[in-house]
Amino acid sequence: MARAGRLRGIRARDVALVIGLVLAFVAVAVKEQAPGTGGRLVGAARVVDGDTLAFGERRVRLLGIDAPERGQMCWRDTVPRDCGRAATAALTALIDGKTVTCDLEGEDRYRRALGRCFDAAGRDLNAVLVRSGMAVAFGAYVAEERAAAAERAGIWSGDFDRPRDFRLRQGGLDEGPHLPGGWLAPLWQWLSGEAG
Repeated sequence: MARAGRLRGIRARDVALVIGLVLAFVAVAVKEQAPGTGGRLVGAARVVDGDTLAFGERRVRLLGIDAPERGQMCWRDTVPRDCGRAATAALTALIDGKTVTCDLEGEDRYRRALGRCFDAAGRDLNAVLVRSGMAVAFGAYVAEERAAAAERAGIWSGDFDRPRDFRLRQGGLDEGPHLPGGWLAPLWQWLSGEAG
């Protein structure tokens, strides 16, 4: 009898601990979601650069990718080329006046919305840019980057600096990868085998 009572006490304590952990998890998750940064934008978008779109005054940074910056040079057989311009042209060709849908997930340090964007056919523009070698993985799209590198597509056909490294050398602020799914993303990437 004493043993059964002790087990009931442990169970009650365990249940209380689990409930406490769940409540703490929910509180952190709610706090982590910035107000007004979720949702969806649909319509005509203007290309700002290789990884940023504008819907009117609202800017959307493509989530999980990083495209070469304006004026960022890459080299193929020692011949320089403007990879920032090429990335911008690639995104422009992808949307080319078509309707774009962006599912938003938070903001970056510049208060741009972060989003996964799709063309009218439902293609993930973020994935297409990385897979075609016009951007690198920046918290997501690791498999697409590996495929582009293996095929020497786009910037992978020569030598280049990752856009983050280029920005740092130009005196820009360091910014970590934009992870889809917020602070749980690294765990999800590890569980799904996408960790890079």
